[in-house]
Amino acid sequence: MLIIAYPSSGASLSSAKSYIIGAGDPNYPITVNGQVIDRTASGYFSLYVDLNYGVNTFTFEHKGKTVTYTLNRPQSVTTPTTPYVMETAGFKPGSLWPTEDKRYAPAETFSMSCVAPSGATSVTAKLDGTVYALNPGTVISTDGIPCRTYAYTATMVKHAGLRLIDTGTVTYQFVYNGKTYSTASAGSVYCYMQDPTLIGIILNDATIMRTSNTSSADRRTPLYKGAMDYIVWETPAYYQLRYGGWTLKENVKTGSMMLPNNYSTAMNAFSTPSKTIIRWKLPYFPVYETVESDTGFSITLYNTSGRQPMPLPSSNELFSSVSFRQVKANAVYTFTTKREGGLYGYKLSYEDGYLQIAFDNPPAVSGATILIDAGHGGSDPGATGPMGRYGDRESQLNLRVAQAVRDKLTARGFKVVMARTDDSSVTLDTRAALIRSTDPALSVSIHHNSMDASQNIANYAGPITFYTENQSKRFAKVMQTAVSAAVGSTRTNDFRNQALAVCRIQECPAILVEMGFISNPFEYESLASDSYIDKEAQGIVNGIVNFLNS
Repeated sequence: MLIIAYPSSGASLSSAKSYIIGAGDPNYPITVNGQVIDRTASGYFSLYVDLNYGVNTFTFEHKGKTVTYTLNRPQSVTTPTTPYVMETAGFKPGSLWPTEDKRYAPAETFSMSCVAPSGATSVTAKLDGTVYALNPGTVISTDGIPCRTYAYTATMVKHAGLRLIDTGTVTYQFVYNGKTYSTASAGSVYCYMQDPTLIGIILNDATIMRTSNTSSADRRTPLYKGAMDYIVWETPAYYQLRYGGWTLKENVKTGSMMLPNNYSTAMNAFSTPSKTIIRWKLPYFPVYETVESDTGFSITLYNTSGRQPMPLPSSNELFSSVSFRQVKANAVYTFTTKREGGLYGYKLSYEDGYLQIAFDNPPAVSGATILIDAGHGGSDPGATGPMGRYGDRESQLNLRVAQAVRDKLTARGFKVVMARTDDSSVTLDTRAALIRSTDPALSVSIHHNSMDASQNIANYAGPITFYTENQSKRFAKVMQTAVSAAVGSTRTNDFRNQALAVCRIQECPAILVEMGFISNPFEYESLASDSYIDKEAQGIVNGIVNFLNS
């Protein structure tokens, strides 16, 4: 049977080239447009073809059967913009500001604008009982009824009340040829009067904080349950806290109180066999920012007055020193590790008046808990190999490797937690929550790589290890070296930083290993074999043991 796994016949691609992967009976040749193509021992193939604009047709022949396969490369067509022409007197549709609800704090400026006939008089905008005369601006069109923009920059004034005050829609009006035209904006304008006693309390551990009120904004340090700060701004979906971070409203419990001066009256540290504990005596749990580096860890406690730290106990396994500096209203503590990359996970909490950071000490090899996450699964099969749905897809290969790793780790006395043990769907949030709840020494997520169809997939092979948090960098480096050695890859130093949900973990070093490129048929020949999976699994086990022993 001839299998053309990817891209599917009839697919539309914008690139000038594309790979085509598939498989057939290895005992019989495959020709494409009359030419015999190279294949692996198992009959897998990869082509890298030129795509002309329009429909590209490829005729495959295999075992007496002919298959017509097409890829479409649409030619981009630039549609000329039709200049706006005002046919009848009125406001240009969609030109009345605001087209959606807007909100401003007192003293913030905003521009009310519209497009109306150039010959209009008494062009005004009325908001919250005040009428503003709009100034003529840019000419939009001289055809039909000539028209132009009109605008006025206003300043939001204070209003009675707290939080969102609805000042209404903007009513625009002008007179043209003796007739008055009046239309209201689609959106309303709100004044945001900050409530000086409105606080937000974080509801869950590892709450996502962002630099602005959108899910695409950069992330800030996640906050743990109980951290609190004043709410200074809000949108329909987000709160902004005083220190600058934004989070979804569902992540916050609101309350009304004046926060006390957050002055640290004591700081101490002590060690247990598994933890190094740092504690501050504080009136409340402040919001914070953490920074991990190759040589240590720093934490900024916002709107907090700190104090010089007590000397760390010499018995602690992690830190050689700690320093303090007060930066305006914020307390900054910097911990220097005894070795480069010497962090193994940490968690913040607040209880009985103490803010606490519990750092994990270097875990022992014997009996350590390791979390193994087989990526994708269930309704998410991941990337496709040359066999398509007739062979192992990424989710299945991930699970085969994960199970082999589990068996090898268990045989060596490790405790293993599996994110999934069958072909079931597990969300990224569930995987991350499992890592946090089981508190493993290490977390390894197993995946297989692929490339966009525009690339020559035959040029991509070998493992790559990813990390997100700096404390996981050394683990990623050790793992990449071990896996590469086990499978004979030259990518011994190819470990990379990338923002990944299952690696955005503070509680332990967490990495993601791409075992190889499933969409490369020549590498798939190895990736799908039991003997190669055994090598991969041994490489992962070696990486774990080497890291713990280092």
